[in-house]
Amino acid sequence: MPTIPFQADELAIVEAIHDDPRSDSPRLAYADWLAARGERDLAEFIRLQCAEPYFGLAKQGDETATIRPESAHIGFDDPQRVERAIELLGRLHPGDRFPDPRLWQEYWRGLPLYERELDDKHLEYDVDVLCGVPSPLARYTLFVHTSQISCWLDHPILRFTNELRVFPRTADEFSESSEFTEDDIRLFAQSPWTDRLEKIGLSGGVSPVVLALASAILEPRVTIDYTY
Repeated sequence: MPTIPFQADELAIVEAIHDDPRSDSPRLAYADWLAARGERDLAEFIRLQCAEPYFGLAKQGDETATIRPESAHIGFDDPQRVERAIELLGRLHPGDRFPDPRLWQEYWRGLPLYERELDDKHLEYDVDVLCGVPSPLARYTLFVHTSQISCWLDHPILRFTNELRVFPRTADEFSESSEFTEDDIRLFAQSPWTDRLEKIGLSGGVSPVVLALASAILEPRVTIDYTY
């Protein structure tokens, strides 16, 4: 299927989504733009996923879309909305705006969400190289290490990041006893990107002192997942 180039006014709306990623308003404006041009399936899909409570759908290649396990309760509470979204995604992906992914993929709030694990050596690359997916709609779940977390928190790829999952270690060594430090938490608190992320996952040891600090200065601004 040939890829339809994104129009200039469409790209302006997509840029607005990335500028305010936590808000549903630019996503719903995009749905209105699509519907006005006859692309009703994608418009409806975005609206279904932007209704609360949110639910994630997993899709890879031609496999049938499935609801993410953490969204299972929504499938029971609102089965018609979920079933309709799965039906629509089966027609949309892969397609013009959603290229066949090379990595595991989820759809969240109407947009594709890709996973990338980045070592510190990737810091030298720009956004286009790190993303590597030919769709301006894509957003990301990134896996990084605390060895250079201050550098990652300055990297422009965070503009396109929904969730940051962080390992308390360097990129080339691992210790089961590795733990996050108070300085790690303060770095997150100082970053303006924290207010744009939907979630930060802390993978590894979290001491009571660090947990208390994260609860006080991060949790009011972003969801923190300590279980990953």
